[in-house]
Amino acid sequence: MFDFSVFGGIQAVVNSDGLSSDSSQIVPSPGAVFRLPFLDNLEFSPAVNIYFTRNLYVNGMVLPASLENRMLFTTTVLFDFPVSYVFKTSFADYYIGGGLSVFARFALGESVLEENEESLVKKANEFYWSRGRFFMPSLRGEVVFNTLENLRPGILLRCFFPLYNLWIKTGLPFVHSMEFSAAVTISW
Repeated sequence: MFDFSVFGGIQAVVNSDGLSSDSSQIVPSPGAVFRLPFLDNLEFSPAVNIYFTRNLYVNGMVLPASLENRMLFTTTVLFDFPVSYVFKTSFADYYIGGGLSVFARFALGESVLEENEESLVKKANEFYWSRGRFFMPSLRGEVVFNTLENLRPGILLRCFFPLYNLWIKTGLPFVHSMEFSAAVTISW
């Protein structure tokens, strides 16, 4: 028996640059989770969600931007492939797990971008798809309450670790570009 959930929540992208860019971004992020049991108390729980950010390209990096300083509009489709341990009670199902995530990011030029700066879009997309920046391991925790028979509400928390910061020497702390997700779910 499998479960399916839809969720709505927020995605927070940590920015530790602090000089040439805006603060960390917190954006809405809808998505879905499909839970497929494969062993006693283990489930494969792939998820997909989408979110949009405004960015700038400076010093060879894509960084968060305020509305006034934006150059790029980035669409991120996040594919998360975790395995979760499940502990079930009559009150709720508890999930804890981890996996590997793929961040499919696509930058587009903002209307404020001058024609001679269109090459920034190409540089930003090269940045997103180079040096392993599109892979991040993830940890997740979820509670799905058994309060209703057909629709079960829940809470999903996830954290994504930018391991690529270990080999990309930007001079920024490891937590730069770490992402957190918090969402309310409805399962059936």
